[in-house]
Amino acid sequence: LQYHFRIAAVNNAGISNFLYHELKLYSVFPRTIPGVGGTEMEIIMIGGHTTAANLTFYIGQTKADGSPNYLNSKKCGATRNLDAGGTRVTCSSPPGNGASWDLIAVSKSGSVNRIEVGSSWIRYEFPQITMIAPAQVDAGANAKFTITGKNFGAAKDPLTGYLDATTGKIPCTPLVHISDNQAVCLIFPKKGEVMTGNIILTAGNATTGGGQATATSPTTSYVKEKPAPVEVKATIAVEITAIAEGTPARTAFVASFLSDISGALGVPASRLEVTGIVAGSVIVVFN
Repeated sequence: LQYHFRIAAVNNAGISNFLYHELKLYSVFPRTIPGVGGTEMEIIMIGGHTTAANLTFYIGQTKADGSPNYLNSKKCGATRNLDAGGTRVTCSSPPGNGASWDLIAVSKSGSVNRIEVGSSWIRYEFPQITMIAPAQVDAGANAKFTITGKNFGAAKDPLTGYLDATTGKIPCTPLVHISDNQAVCLIFPKKGEVMTGNIILTAGNATTGGGQATATSPTTSYVKEKPAPVEVKATIAVEITAIAEGTPARTAFVASFLSDISGALGVPASRLEVTGIVAGSVIVVFN
């Protein structure tokens, strides 16, 4: 059973227009929210009850008949009234991504639900990449990039990515969406593909009102192939029998040699490798 009330004022001037109790949304602040969630949104409305116990907000979409599509909607948390008349209400945004969402209010009174929709009121902030590791990879080899940033959305939200390489787009297969600030891109290059370029992520898709892509940056989203190793031969006045393979003397000799070369060339020792020792020379590969 549902009751409808209307209120009018009567005075010497006559009777005023009737005011009907209804549920109506007027505005919400802010309308662009971070993907991580937890932003307090203030909603201006009427019909919000004296308490927030029977009032629920969703960021999502509606069906063709106007009812909430709960499968593609997320519930806001911590709903509370800021006034006794239910005209100013706040709630905490859920995590997510995407360019366009509805704000849906559901007011429950007994067995009756009243629904009001702010169509396309909500947008999640654009995703951003702040760091990619590693920033250099071996040419032609499979690569695993750990991408750090923000506004990726929750782990179940749609997120895709690719390397916009100099030889064309190479998709992340797969892109593992870990959290709002981290994802992992696995790339298996084909013959002839050069892994130099910007990694681009797209948060959201057609079902979330459209995807939003990360901007490119030479310092945060750019990766490149390592330069090819340079092979150098050096002749050292050492008796090879004194540094036989597998002996402590060989280990000490290699460590000392790499330290000397590193200091002389200003190249980190981690980038130097002794690939062979033969009578009369030592072969060093570095990049």
